[in-house]
Amino acid sequence: MADTAVFCADIGTSSLKAAFVSEDGTVIEAVSERIDYRLGSNRWIQALSEAAVSLFKALDRKDIPYPHICAISISGNGPSLANEEGSYLWNEPYVDGEPATKVLQLDPGFSLFLPRILHVKHCMKDMWDCPTGILSVPEFLVYQLTGEKQTLLPDSRYTHAYWDEERNLLFGIPDGKLPDFASFGQSAGTLLPHMAAVLHIEQHYMPQVFCGGPDFTIALIGTNTLLPGKICDRSGSSEGINLCTAEPLEADGIRTLPSPVAGLWNASVLIPDSGSRFTDWKYNNLYADMPYHTCVSWLMNHQESDGYDLLLDIAFSVQHKLIHLLTVANKAGISPYRSMTCTGGQAKNPEWLQLKADILGLPLKVSSCADAELTGNAICALYGLGNYDSITSAANDLVRTDTVYYPDKSRRERYQEQYADYIRRKDAE
Repeated sequence: MADTAVFCADIGTSSLKAAFVSEDGTVIEAVSERIDYRLGSNRWIQALSEAAVSLFKALDRKDIPYPHICAISISGNGPSLANEEGSYLWNEPYVDGEPATKVLQLDPGFSLFLPRILHVKHCMKDMWDCPTGILSVPEFLVYQLTGEKQTLLPDSRYTHAYWDEERNLLFGIPDGKLPDFASFGQSAGTLLPHMAAVLHIEQHYMPQVFCGGPDFTIALIGTNTLLPGKICDRSGSSEGINLCTAEPLEADGIRTLPSPVAGLWNASVLIPDSGSRFTDWKYNNLYADMPYHTCVSWLMNHQESDGYDLLLDIAFSVQHKLIHLLTVANKAGISPYRSMTCTGGQAKNPEWLQLKADILGLPLKVSSCADAELTGNAICALYGLGNYDSITSAANDLVRTDTVYYPDKSRRERYQEQYADYIRRKDAE
């Protein structure tokens, strides 16, 4: 009998990750598809369709029966906006002097969305006048699949980061321009029949579609960083170390936001370039075509290379940030767990994780799905379908550790000596 599964997808800036995740949390198959920007606002549905084809083909190659798709669940990155007439992504800059800067002056540091919405209003007329209104990118894809509009609010405490009636009135945003808020696990509707054909889903009834919301909160759910003291490391081009706390943690260099679980908080430190520094070195030193894990393995065996020095420098930068977070937490009476769950691109690189574990002096765990957003999306859907009575119980059941990288004290001491030598050489230059 074929498994019942959730078709999960997470939209990144340049690619879409997707997987069939069974009801017990097993990743049946996973793929990644590049997003073709030439397709405009249809680029995300096209990437999702291609992901579905790739997933089914992978099952064919392994002679695995197709799962029964009980739900579709989608998350995405940042405060990116979209509708049929255009898009305005999280990493696209504001124009100097544009009216959106008014939001930053009157509402500084609060809303992530309103400055971008004001940019669309004053600088992208066709997109602003679109009858669909303004949606985030994952919610626009959900709208394409269901014909229903909603904005997923991870927790009511996130309202300040979105919008409210008072601020909409202040900035001249009319009623109906922005969708109503939906809570985590609330179905957006049923998959439209013609979209089932686009996704190559053939079954007697159409699955429910859910929006998992921002990749940040869905990754916390997908790593089960939902109990005070739990830590996760989201790493790719940049890196964020996140600590779940019972009370807000206030200190320089630490950002505190609400947890996806009511009453809890998430304190984080950011290493903005841990992955991009290595990528830049890799592409500038004739290693562009070498897979990341192969490149790291080569450097670990050629420690005379400046690339090896870079690995040490990045790892010790992460250690510095982690120590700061844990020190502040300890002073606040918080007792962090003595392990950290890793997710993202860097979590798929075994020798890099072992090096980090040795230097951090902390066991590093990788779940059965290294892309935690996909597991988080499965949790969203299965919770919404009534399989679980809470997000926490679903995460406790579905997030399972696959590999643990344990630190080695002798290697750590050697790395410390090598790093000290690297600093001396660097200072002498």
